[in-house]
Amino acid sequence: MSRLDEIIVFTPNLDRMRDWYEDRLGLRVREELPDWVQFQTAGIHLGLHATWEGHERETAIVFEVPDLERAVDAVRRRRIEVVVESKPELFERLAWFRDPEGNLIDLHPPGAQRVAEDGSAIPRLLLNCRDFGGTLAFYREALQLPVIEQTPTWVELDAGGPRLAIHAVMPGHDRPLHAAQKVVFGFERRDLEAWVEDLRRRRVAFASALTEEEFGTYTEALDPDGNVVLFRRPPEAAPLEERLAEAFEDDRGPHQAAIRKPVKKKARAVSRVAVKPVYRTRASTKRKRPSATTQAVSSVRGGGPNRARAKPKRTADEKKARGKTAIGRARKATTANLGRQRGSVARASKGKPVKRKAARAGGGRKR
Repeated sequence: MSRLDEIIVFTPNLDRMRDWYEDRLGLRVREELPDWVQFQTAGIHLGLHATWEGHERETAIVFEVPDLERAVDAVRRRRIEVVVESKPELFERLAWFRDPEGNLIDLHPPGAQRVAEDGSAIPRLLLNCRDFGGTLAFYREALQLPVIEQTPTWVELDAGGPRLAIHAVMPGHDRPLHAAQKVVFGFERRDLEAWVEDLRRRRVAFASALTEEEFGTYTEALDPDGNVVLFRRPPEAAPLEERLAEAFEDDRGPHQAAIRKPVKKKARAVSRVAVKPVYRTRASTKRKRPSATTQAVSSVRGGGPNRARAKPKRTADEKKARGKTAIGRARKATTANLGRQRGSVARASKGKPVKRKAARAGGGRKR
């Protein structure tokens, strides 16, 4: 399974961005190069990279994959162009491409064993997308990320410890500030209020007040490049009593119900599970129009003997008398009735005296 390893923020102002994350947010530098800074964070690593000529400001997502060749083949099968490069200073080989939403994705093979760190926690990454189904299918099938939680507009995938959240952007709705950004990362702290007060003393300007939602309490801030950084406290876990008191299904009742099929003679009794039928409205009583294959004939109604009809006006006239042989139950009833009649006649004939001829044809009388 792929692991969400790092997020890289490409910035044209590397020094200003480093000062903001290091001095204002209090993150410690883990690794430093002339055009690269990586901070010590728990969960997902955070790195800043200087942009070069022709490269725009964006956020890249880095995954660690157990088999680089296999992961590249899985992405290429989805008709996505993948560039594979050799990076001896980082890894033997490195692959990068763009997901269905245009986000830059980097893949690299496993490196040195990662040691758990005590920095500020970035436990999840949020992707706001317009093609919700296509983006979900890509990360679930191409990168083999299993689904943990799912709603019609929100899915969380297990990315090897951290979580990757995919959110469907719904146009025309009131959205928070972070819903307008394609890639959003944030920090989680249990003591959110105290941490926010400490950050305000460090001159961090928050773009929104503390807001409480079903997914927790959060606030937002903007870094020097205008990226939205989320600060969140996860919701408290519901007590066991409340979880047990929750209804197993909604108020509409189960969609499936168990029924018992009528047992026939010499048949095994088995249970069936069937979907409840959808009740239809009463069928229309309007007379059906004759089919297009009907043919008109010359005779008219009342032209036959005794004011009867010699021939039907149309060969498919629904008013024409139709004679059909009895079928099904009617035929069985007719056959049984005829059998009873023959049986009654036979029983009655047995009680009558039989007249025998005195002489057979050809003579039987003694001479």
